[in-house]
Formats: sequence, C-alpha cells, structure tokens
Amino acid sequence: MSYNPNPQDQGWVTCRDRLLSTIAKWQGLYGSQKPRGVTIECAAAPRYTASFSAAEDRAVSVTFTAGKHVDKTVTVDRFARPVDNLWALALGLDDIRMNELRGLDSVAQQVYEALPAPRQKKSPWEVLGLPVNSAPDVIEAVYRTKAKRLHPDIGGSAAAFKELTEAYEAVKRG
Repeated sequence: MSYNPNPQDQGWVTCRDRLLSTIAKWQGLYGSQKPRGVTIECAAAPRYTASFSAAEDRAVSVTFTAGKHVDKTVTVDRFARPVDNLWALALGLDDIRMNELRGLDSVAQQVYEALPAPRQKKSPWEVLGLPVNSAPDVIEAVYRTKAKRLHPDIGGSAAAFKELTEAYEAVKRG
C-alpha cells in the first residue's frame, strides 16, 4: 500500500488555502489576514489533479518568509499529482511550524546533523580510473575491460556497472 498525503482528495484551492493559513500563522497573522511574500509555483497549472510521471511536471515549490526562515523555497515532487504535492507541503510546513512553536526545532536539527553525510559522486575519470583527457582508444579499452568484470550477468554489481556506463558516456560526450 502506498502513502497518499491527500486521502480526502482535497482540491487545489483547499490545499493552497491550508498552506497559506499555515504560513500566515507562522508570520503571526490570524483570522482573515493574508500571509506576505508567498509564491507558489507549479509547471502543471492548471492541470493540478492530473497525474504526471516526470518530477519536473508534478513538482510544487513554495517560497516564503516566516519565523526564522527568510526567503526559503521548498519543493515536493514525490507524488504523481501536483495537488497531492501541495497538500504534502501544507502538512509538512505546518509540522515544522508546530515543532518550532513547541521548541523541538533544535531536536530536529540535532537528528539531521547526526545523519551520515551524503555520498559524493565520483568524477567519470575517477570511475574509469584514468587521467583526465586520456586518449579515446585507451578510454574504450579500459571501459571494455571493466565492463566485462562488472557486468551483472557474470556476477558483477548492477550499481557498479551502471556507474561505469554513465562515466563512460559522460567522458565520450566530453
């Protein structure tokens, strides 16, 4: 079963209003006061309830200033429908606001700081094990040798083979 952030199938306007209400509260505004400096961007406008396979089509970005967040932009593209991504943003930002209100933002920061750093992607030349600007015939020979050893059909790792192939393609493109 997959997670649906918008199980009641709220429409775009309802999701937008929930998000704006959250940011208004964060800015210390209540009642019918509108939040200041909020921009919502979505490439799929006006097809918010359609499903998209490409992340850039379904992504929703919100730029806002609230609390200690000055001109912050957050983007969600996890879900197939832009309206679901907007709802996820509304819920997520409300959770962050409430954590700050409860004094838990420093706890969340400590948790994030305790996570291991993301792996740095190797340069294509490093993956191939060659000096930069090696001769094309040397590149080809090294690629073929490593590909034979890393191919998943003969016991190699699919991830390592993919990394090698992507590096080879990048070097060929220049």
